[in-house]
Amino acid sequence: LNALPRENLNKSYAIGELLAKRNYDGEGLHVTTEEVKGGRLLLELKSNTPRTVIVHLEKDGQELPLQAFVQTDGTNQYKALAVASSTGRYNLEVFSKKQGVVGSYPHSLSYPFEVSEEEDFRFPHSFNFFAETLTQLISPLKGELPRGQDITFKIKVPGAKDVVLIDGEKWNHLTKGEGDLFMGQFTVNSKNPGIYAKHKGQKQFHGLLEYRTL
Repeated sequence: LNALPRENLNKSYAIGELLAKRNYDGEGLHVTTEEVKGGRLLLELKSNTPRTVIVHLEKDGQELPLQAFVQTDGTNQYKALAVASSTGRYNLEVFSKKQGVVGSYPHSLSYPFEVSEEEDFRFPHSFNFFAETLTQLISPLKGELPRGQDITFKIKVPGAKDVVLIDGEKWNHLTKGEGDLFMGQFTVNSKNPGIYAKHKGQKQFHGLLEYRTL
């Protein structure tokens, strides 16, 4: 097993705390859609070239872990979601680099927004390998899972030959469906079950996502 470490972020390349507008270009990305509804932000971005993108949500200069999530469908379009746990003003920080480039993630843009509602929601933790392999999570998007209940896992992992849900000592292999889709229905009981993948030509599994159980 090789669960990759936390993302290496680099704000030294920051282009400033700017209000992202439609077609604003930040390190090769531009915003195509923005929507604030309730306590949630949906931000859609597009790039002319393949990029690896990660996001963080901040409030008053403090990072809020697991309250933002981004993924791509593999067509150089990226959908970022952020959930606010309290009312007020937030910044969604976007970091990106050209796909395949090794090293830190330059800071691409800051997207400030304000919410008048709050929502108690956390996403799963995603490892670098999730973004680098253009993985797309279909379900469950909520990072906190109930113990002892059947949960349906659906995830698209391009190029993977095996995808597993590791729950403590138990390895649950997802079934490969059409294209890059893997799916399975399992119960979880360990504290931090995770989804791992092994790609063609690799001997080890690499971490994609980590959940928490309630």
